[in-house]
Amino acid sequence: MNNIFGNLAAESKNMAIKTGLQMYFQQYVDSIVEFSMDQQRKSVHAIVDLKGEDKPVSVDATYALSIDEKAGQMTVRLNTISVSREWMNLAAQKAVGRDFKISGQNAAQLIGLARTLGIS
Repeated sequence: MNNIFGNLAAESKNMAIKTGLQMYFQQYVDSIVEFSMDQQRKSVHAIVDLKGEDKPVSVDATYALSIDEKAGQMTVRLNTISVSREWMNLAAQKAVGRDFKISGQNAAQLIGLARTLGIS
């Protein structure tokens, strides 16, 4: 019974994150077909319909996440990434090891979501 509720909670978190990501990246993404996050391993898997692409793209990544509440800033560090399109994968490798700082209104919303979902 606990496993059923655990799976339901994980699916709810994945759905909330998927919706947030789709809204945040709406200028690039038509839809996120599949999304899962493993909080223990700090990894994500997604299959995404990108604008201008005729087939979905698969993305697997590991990350580190930190939140500075006082500064109202979220920092995401991409540790590894693999993209199913070779040219996108090559471009994405340039982002590995870099810190991406999110601030302003978007950060406040993402920080709230991260805190609510317990992923920070």
